[in-house]
Amino acid sequence: MATVFPFVMKAGSIPIVDCHCHFLDAHQHTYPIFQQRSPGLEALVGDYSALPRCYLPDDYLRDANGFHVVKIVWAEFMSTDPSREVRWAENLSDEQAYPQGIIALVDFLSPDIENSPFLWLSRARPCSPPAFGLAPEQSFTALCDSVRRMG
Repeated sequence: MATVFPFVMKAGSIPIVDCHCHFLDAHQHTYPIFQQRSPGLEALVGDYSALPRCYLPDDYLRDANGFHVVKIVWAEFMSTDPSREVRWAENLSDEQAYPQGIIALVDFLSPDIENSPFLWLSRARPCSPPAFGLAPEQSFTALCDSVRRMG
């Protein structure tokens, strides 16, 4: 016997925190995946050749029309200059109020990561070369040291 719910939930009634969103602008940044196809990425997401080369908060909000998106966490989009891309996302937040959080690939040895009010999480891609010339164990040690300094 099928379960019947006594109410119909409408998309606009549920507050949504989108915890992994990509804003990008190929006029501002260089994204290698747009210059050369990646079989590994295609295995995960399919044919990405039709992705827009510029996708900003207004585009996202238009696409999410009808849903009650209350917060957005932006994830870097693998540009050739991740630090610049993070600063760009921080500027988007200052100018457009989105995103409210940032996930970024960062150099754990850089003092800049301690100065970002939006950066709560950093990431390393398990199938990519070591970030910033650091071996994985060096990156992890640098991350731990950075977290200790930030309190």
